[in-house]
Amino acid sequence: MPTGKAVANIIYLDTNIILDYTDRRDNASIHLLETLRNKKRWKCSSSVFTMMELCDVKKDHLFFQNTYVKNKWTIDKFLRERYNRNLVKSDFDDITGYVRNVKETLKFIDFLYLTEDGWKIALQLSTTTNLRTADCIQLATAITLQCNSLVTKDKFFQDVVKELNDKSENEIIKIKSPQVLTEEIEK
Repeated sequence: MPTGKAVANIIYLDTNIILDYTDRRDNASIHLLETLRNKKRWKCSSSVFTMMELCDVKKDHLFFQNTYVKNKWTIDKFLRERYNRNLVKSDFDDITGYVRNVKETLKFIDFLYLTEDGWKIALQLSTTTNLRTADCIQLATAITLQCNSLVTKDKFFQDVVKELNDKSENEIIKIKSPQVLTEEIEK
């Protein structure tokens, strides 16, 4: 497994950190992003795939609101139908506006594409770890961007990366919670 071999102060942000910020759902993530915004010595990156995951979360939310809440579906019916979304143009307009707002609000984060080598790493991770596909893509992107740290609140993701680091001759990437990284930055 290649290592990130970080060459600068680059932080990779997992989707849950950005979602916490945009939805104002976790103070630790909000504080971290505000700290990173104000500390110009850190470059912040994430993946275009992150934006796609954010879109999926918003689609799920809209579908839930339009079916379970508005139409009073049972939970069983919602679970059976959740992959058969029937969103309309106004829903997609809301999602487009949300993405635009994320890009505008979080201008200090570069949303980058995974390279061909990154896809190879993602496939290797997918075939050799218990990570979900989305986490394989996120980790591969962070590695190919040569990030110092990947920040996530996903405990399972943290544990798998720590295990990979323990098995590797060189640390692949540091993985941290928002609280830990904020404490390090504020020292």
